[in-house]
Amino acid sequence: MTTSGNNGNAENNGYVRQLSSFTRELDKVSEGLFSLTTNGGDEYCGYAIKTAVNDLQWSSSDNNIKTIFIAGNEPFTQGPVNYQHAIELAKKRGISVNTIHAGDHQEGISSGWQSAALLTGGNYMSIDSNIQVVHIDAPQDKEIAELNAKLNETYIPYGDRGAKNKERQIEQDENSSTISAALMSKRALAKSSSFYNNKSWDLVDAMEEGEVDEAALADMDQASLPEPMKNMSPQEKKDYVIAKSEQRKDIQQQITDLSKSRDSFVAEKQREQVAAAPSMSDALTGAIRKQAEQKNFVFDT
Repeated sequence: MTTSGNNGNAENNGYVRQLSSFTRELDKVSEGLFSLTTNGGDEYCGYAIKTAVNDLQWSSSDNNIKTIFIAGNEPFTQGPVNYQHAIELAKKRGISVNTIHAGDHQEGISSGWQSAALLTGGNYMSIDSNIQVVHIDAPQDKEIAELNAKLNETYIPYGDRGAKNKERQIEQDENSSTISAALMSKRALAKSSSFYNNKSWDLVDAMEEGEVDEAALADMDQASLPEPMKNMSPQEKKDYVIAKSEQRKDIQQQITDLSKSRDSFVAEKQREQVAAAPSMSDALTGAIRKQAEQKNFVFDT
């Protein structure tokens, strides 16, 4: 994940700054997104695309979705790197480029945003940059938030940065809940999916992913373990992790079930509203679904 168009970033790097590498630790992604600010400035789209293509560790499989989303409101042609050259680099790696112009649709076409997307078979989209995202609160939100708090209790931080990463998890919950109960519910659902993985600091994920085996768990020094596990025997450690894993699966299923009924409620409310202009979320979701279908991905109904 990279950001550009901020003159607070280094000019010699094209005002581009990498916030995160590819990761399944979604709290890192959330932290990066909430940290974003803008001071205005040029948007070096070609530079940003070239940096993303060259510096991120892309999959070599043609079966995977490899895509870049780039959004802005300045002409796509700005900067020292020719955007057509940068997009050609992406195309050679099987990476599609989707562009989102924050402004008038026709203006985005005339300033290069559409042609950039077409070169790799990506999507060109325009959104109203002034639109305020409306989060629809639902009756299920309170219970989902309570379950999310219980879900956090199933995480077992270990190692040098375990406690710090656990704090990050709580901080990102607070960031979401501060915006709206609806956003917190969406985050809880994301935390209930297989994409939310914290094997580098959570013993449950680490054991399930093979990052830590039973022998390593038994030999783990007390300083690497949270307080409840410090004086446990090897068998007690194993039983403790298994119990937390079972609790987590049960809570995640409850959140998933509640989220389905929440989705039905929100869909009904949306049908009652006047059609609104597409949001950034709509643009991202639509493009990903289209490209996933081209790769023969199947979506749950």
